[in-house]
Amino acid sequence: MIGAGLIKIGNNVGISCASFVANTSITIGNRVLIGAGVKIYDTDFHSLNKDERFDAAQKDISVHSNSVQIGDDCFIGAGAMILKGVQIGDNVVVGANSVVTRNLESNSIYAGNPAILIRKL
Repeated sequence: MIGAGLIKIGNNVGISCASFVANTSITIGNRVLIGAGVKIYDTDFHSLNKDERFDAAQKDISVHSNSVQIGDDCFIGAGAMILKGVQIGDNVVVGANSVVTRNLESNSIYAGNPAILIRKL
C-alpha cells in the first residue's frame, strides 16, 4: 500500500525545483546539489499486473518500494531520475537527464539512460 515515507535532508543541501516521492524513505547527505527537474522516487507507484492496476481493491498489492540513499558531496544534474532501491556513494556526479537504476560507487561520474560509469574522480 502506498503510504507516507520519510525524507531526510542533510546540511548545506541545494535543491532546485526537484520532486521527491517517498513511500519508505529518501535520505540525502550533506553538501549535495540537486539540479532543476530532478526526480527521486522510492516506489513503483503502480502494479505491473494489469488486473491489479485497474481494480481499486487490489491496486496497491504488488507495488514495490525500496529506500533511496544519496551520500555526501554529490551533484545530481538537472533532469536526472533516481529510482527505488538506489544507493549513491559519496562524491558522485550524476549527469543531466540520467536515469539511475542501480547503486553508484563513490568518487565517480555517471551519466546516461541507464546511468553508467563515465570515469572515476
